[in-house]
Amino acid sequence: MIRLFIYTFIRFLVVGIAIYLALALLRMISRLIQKRTGRKDMYVHTTTKSPPKEEYRDVVDADFTEIDDKKDK
Repeated sequence: MIRLFIYTFIRFLVVGIAIYLALALLRMISRLIQKRTGRKDMYVHTTTKSPPKEEYRDVVDADFTEIDDKKDK
């Protein structure tokens, strides 16, 4: 009976240490990724676009020129 208790206790202890080490490794990896990318890159989705300039808002007609990519033969 005592052997079973000791065996079970050691087994839970080993599993607990393995889980702790796995979580510590994940924490270290996440910190390394945060340091490499920087905190500015983490919040890209929260930035807002600036409104267009006034001079570009009221464009009604514009003269577009065609660009001819063909070489003269």
